[in-house]
Amino acid sequence: MIDQELIISLKKIGFVENEAKAYVGLVILQEASARELHEFTNIPRAKIYEVLNHLVEKKYVDILQGTPIHYRAIEPDEMIRMIRDEFDETTNFLLDSFDQMEFGEFQKLDEDTMSVWYLRSDWTVRNKVKEMFDKTDRSAIIVCQTPEILFSIEDILKAAQENVSILILVDNVNDYEKLSLTVNEVPPNLLSLYSDLMENTRTKDGCFIFSSNKQLLALKYKDGKLNGFYQENTVVNFIYKTLSYMLSNLDSVDIPENYHPSIPLLKNEPKN
Repeated sequence: MIDQELIISLKKIGFVENEAKAYVGLVILQEASARELHEFTNIPRAKIYEVLNHLVEKKYVDILQGTPIHYRAIEPDEMIRMIRDEFDETTNFLLDSFDQMEFGEFQKLDEDTMSVWYLRSDWTVRNKVKEMFDKTDRSAIIVCQTPEILFSIEDILKAAQENVSILILVDNVNDYEKLSLTVNEVPPNLLSLYSDLMENTRTKDGCFIFSSNKQLLALKYKDGKLNGFYQENTVVNFIYKTLSYMLSNLDSVDIPENYHPSIPLLKNEPKN
């Protein structure tokens, strides 16, 4: 009779149930054919060879040549030593890998001043988008050049629309026909501003989410993975308010093509 507690303990260190039964069975029997082990452990006959092959590959079981072939388990203390060595090797590799990472999955770049984060995985980006809209109390403006980015966060944006007013600006609405969200083409009198943003090598093919709560999330695919750059400060708030004002006053706002801004000279009022 095989001790069930022993099976449970072996499963905790990586064995699946049938492998644990087979190993314990061989320790008890000292050696056995596949048929004998099947009869002793009640492992299904259709599975017994697959289970034994896995144990042989892991070097927990040796093959004894003969007809029929017999199997013998290595000593339990040797098996435990092998597992301990594999565990130590794996944990050391993980520790070294984490130490050598240039960035984490979610790393704050500036601790004191600007609240800036770099996001390196789809899961982290999606989580940040959701968190961003959970904090947004009024509205958000999205400027996007890559449809795939919006499709990847479509479900989050759709849920957020229940509480937040979201305006999405794109260069070609036809690219977003399958999107279940309303998109708008960039107004002609703001095209030069949009082009400046989207033709820059760093921001090209990106997607920018501005919220009314001083938040900016810039998204872009890099090496097939969605990356993000999150920022939260008063500068973002200024950009959001400026963009919002321009979109609300399109009749009076017109940025010419190839416009190069210059700072207007302000006249100082004479002091009394």
